[in-house]
Formats: sequence, structure tokens, C-alpha cells
Amino acid sequence: MIQRIQTIYLFLSVLSLGALLSGVTILNFSSPETSCIFNVFGLFWKNNGDALYEPDLLFPYYILLILLMLMHLATIFNFKKLKKQLKWAQYSFLIYVISGLALLIFWLAGGEMFDAGLTVTPAIGLFLFIAGIPFSFLAVKAIKKDKALIDSSDRIR
Repeated sequence: MIQRIQTIYLFLSVLSLGALLSGVTILNFSSPETSCIFNVFGLFWKNNGDALYEPDLLFPYYILLILLMLMHLATIFNFKKLKKQLKWAQYSFLIYVISGLALLIFWLAGGEMFDAGLTVTPAIGLFLFIAGIPFSFLAVKAIKKDKALIDSSDRIR
């Protein structure tokens, strides 16, 4: 199980998703009078005079991250059933890409959704999220390669 490269790819993807669960900022929204941060737990607004962030809108984005992490772990532990492992990897990659696109759309159109004067800047959390997508893709490719190798050896027998 550990000697296969897709296990390493999936584990790196789980690590990048797990880092987001620590509350790392994904996007910063700022204007002259207010600022806002977006992390996996929601949007937190702050007036420039206030010291504390108050939750304005709570997104259950962390549930999606936990689901993706569990799907990646289920993919890792289905190493004896390559067909099932490939399905799990493809589904988790699809969910990962769709949520990444939703996050990018929120980044590009998020300033206009709340206020026209807001400037949106990405933070380290966005790059952590996007960094796991290639690892998930490489895991799918490696599982397909293993499946093709096993299928070709079964044909020879």
C-alpha cells in the first residue's frame, strides 16, 4: 500500500486539505472602512476600529473538506480493489475540481457580491487548496497505470 506512488499523492492532497482546517485565511476582502476574511468556517467581518472579527455568514465549507479527506483516505485503503479505488479517486478528483472552480469564482466575483468597493486578495489558504488538485490528478493517473499493468498481465496468463 505505501510503496505505491498514488498513496503518496493522495496523502499529500489530504495534508493540503488538512492544513485548511486549521483556520487559514483563504481570501481577504478589504475596503477603506471594513475588512473581511474568508476561511473554511465562514466570512468574518471587522470594522477598522474593532479588534474582533464577528461571523457574518457561516459556510459549512469545512464539511466539504472533511468529505474530500475521507474520500481520499477511502481511496488509499481500497488498494486491493483497483476498480473501486479508481472510482473513488475519480469521484474525489471531480468534487475537488468543482469546489476549486467555485472557490475561484468566489475569488473573482466575490468583491462585487458584497460591495462594489471591496478589493479581493488571495491568501495562503487558496494556494493550499489549489496545490492539492494536481496531487489528486496524479493519483488518478497512477491508479489507471497500475490497473492497465495488472490487466495486461492477466491477459498474458
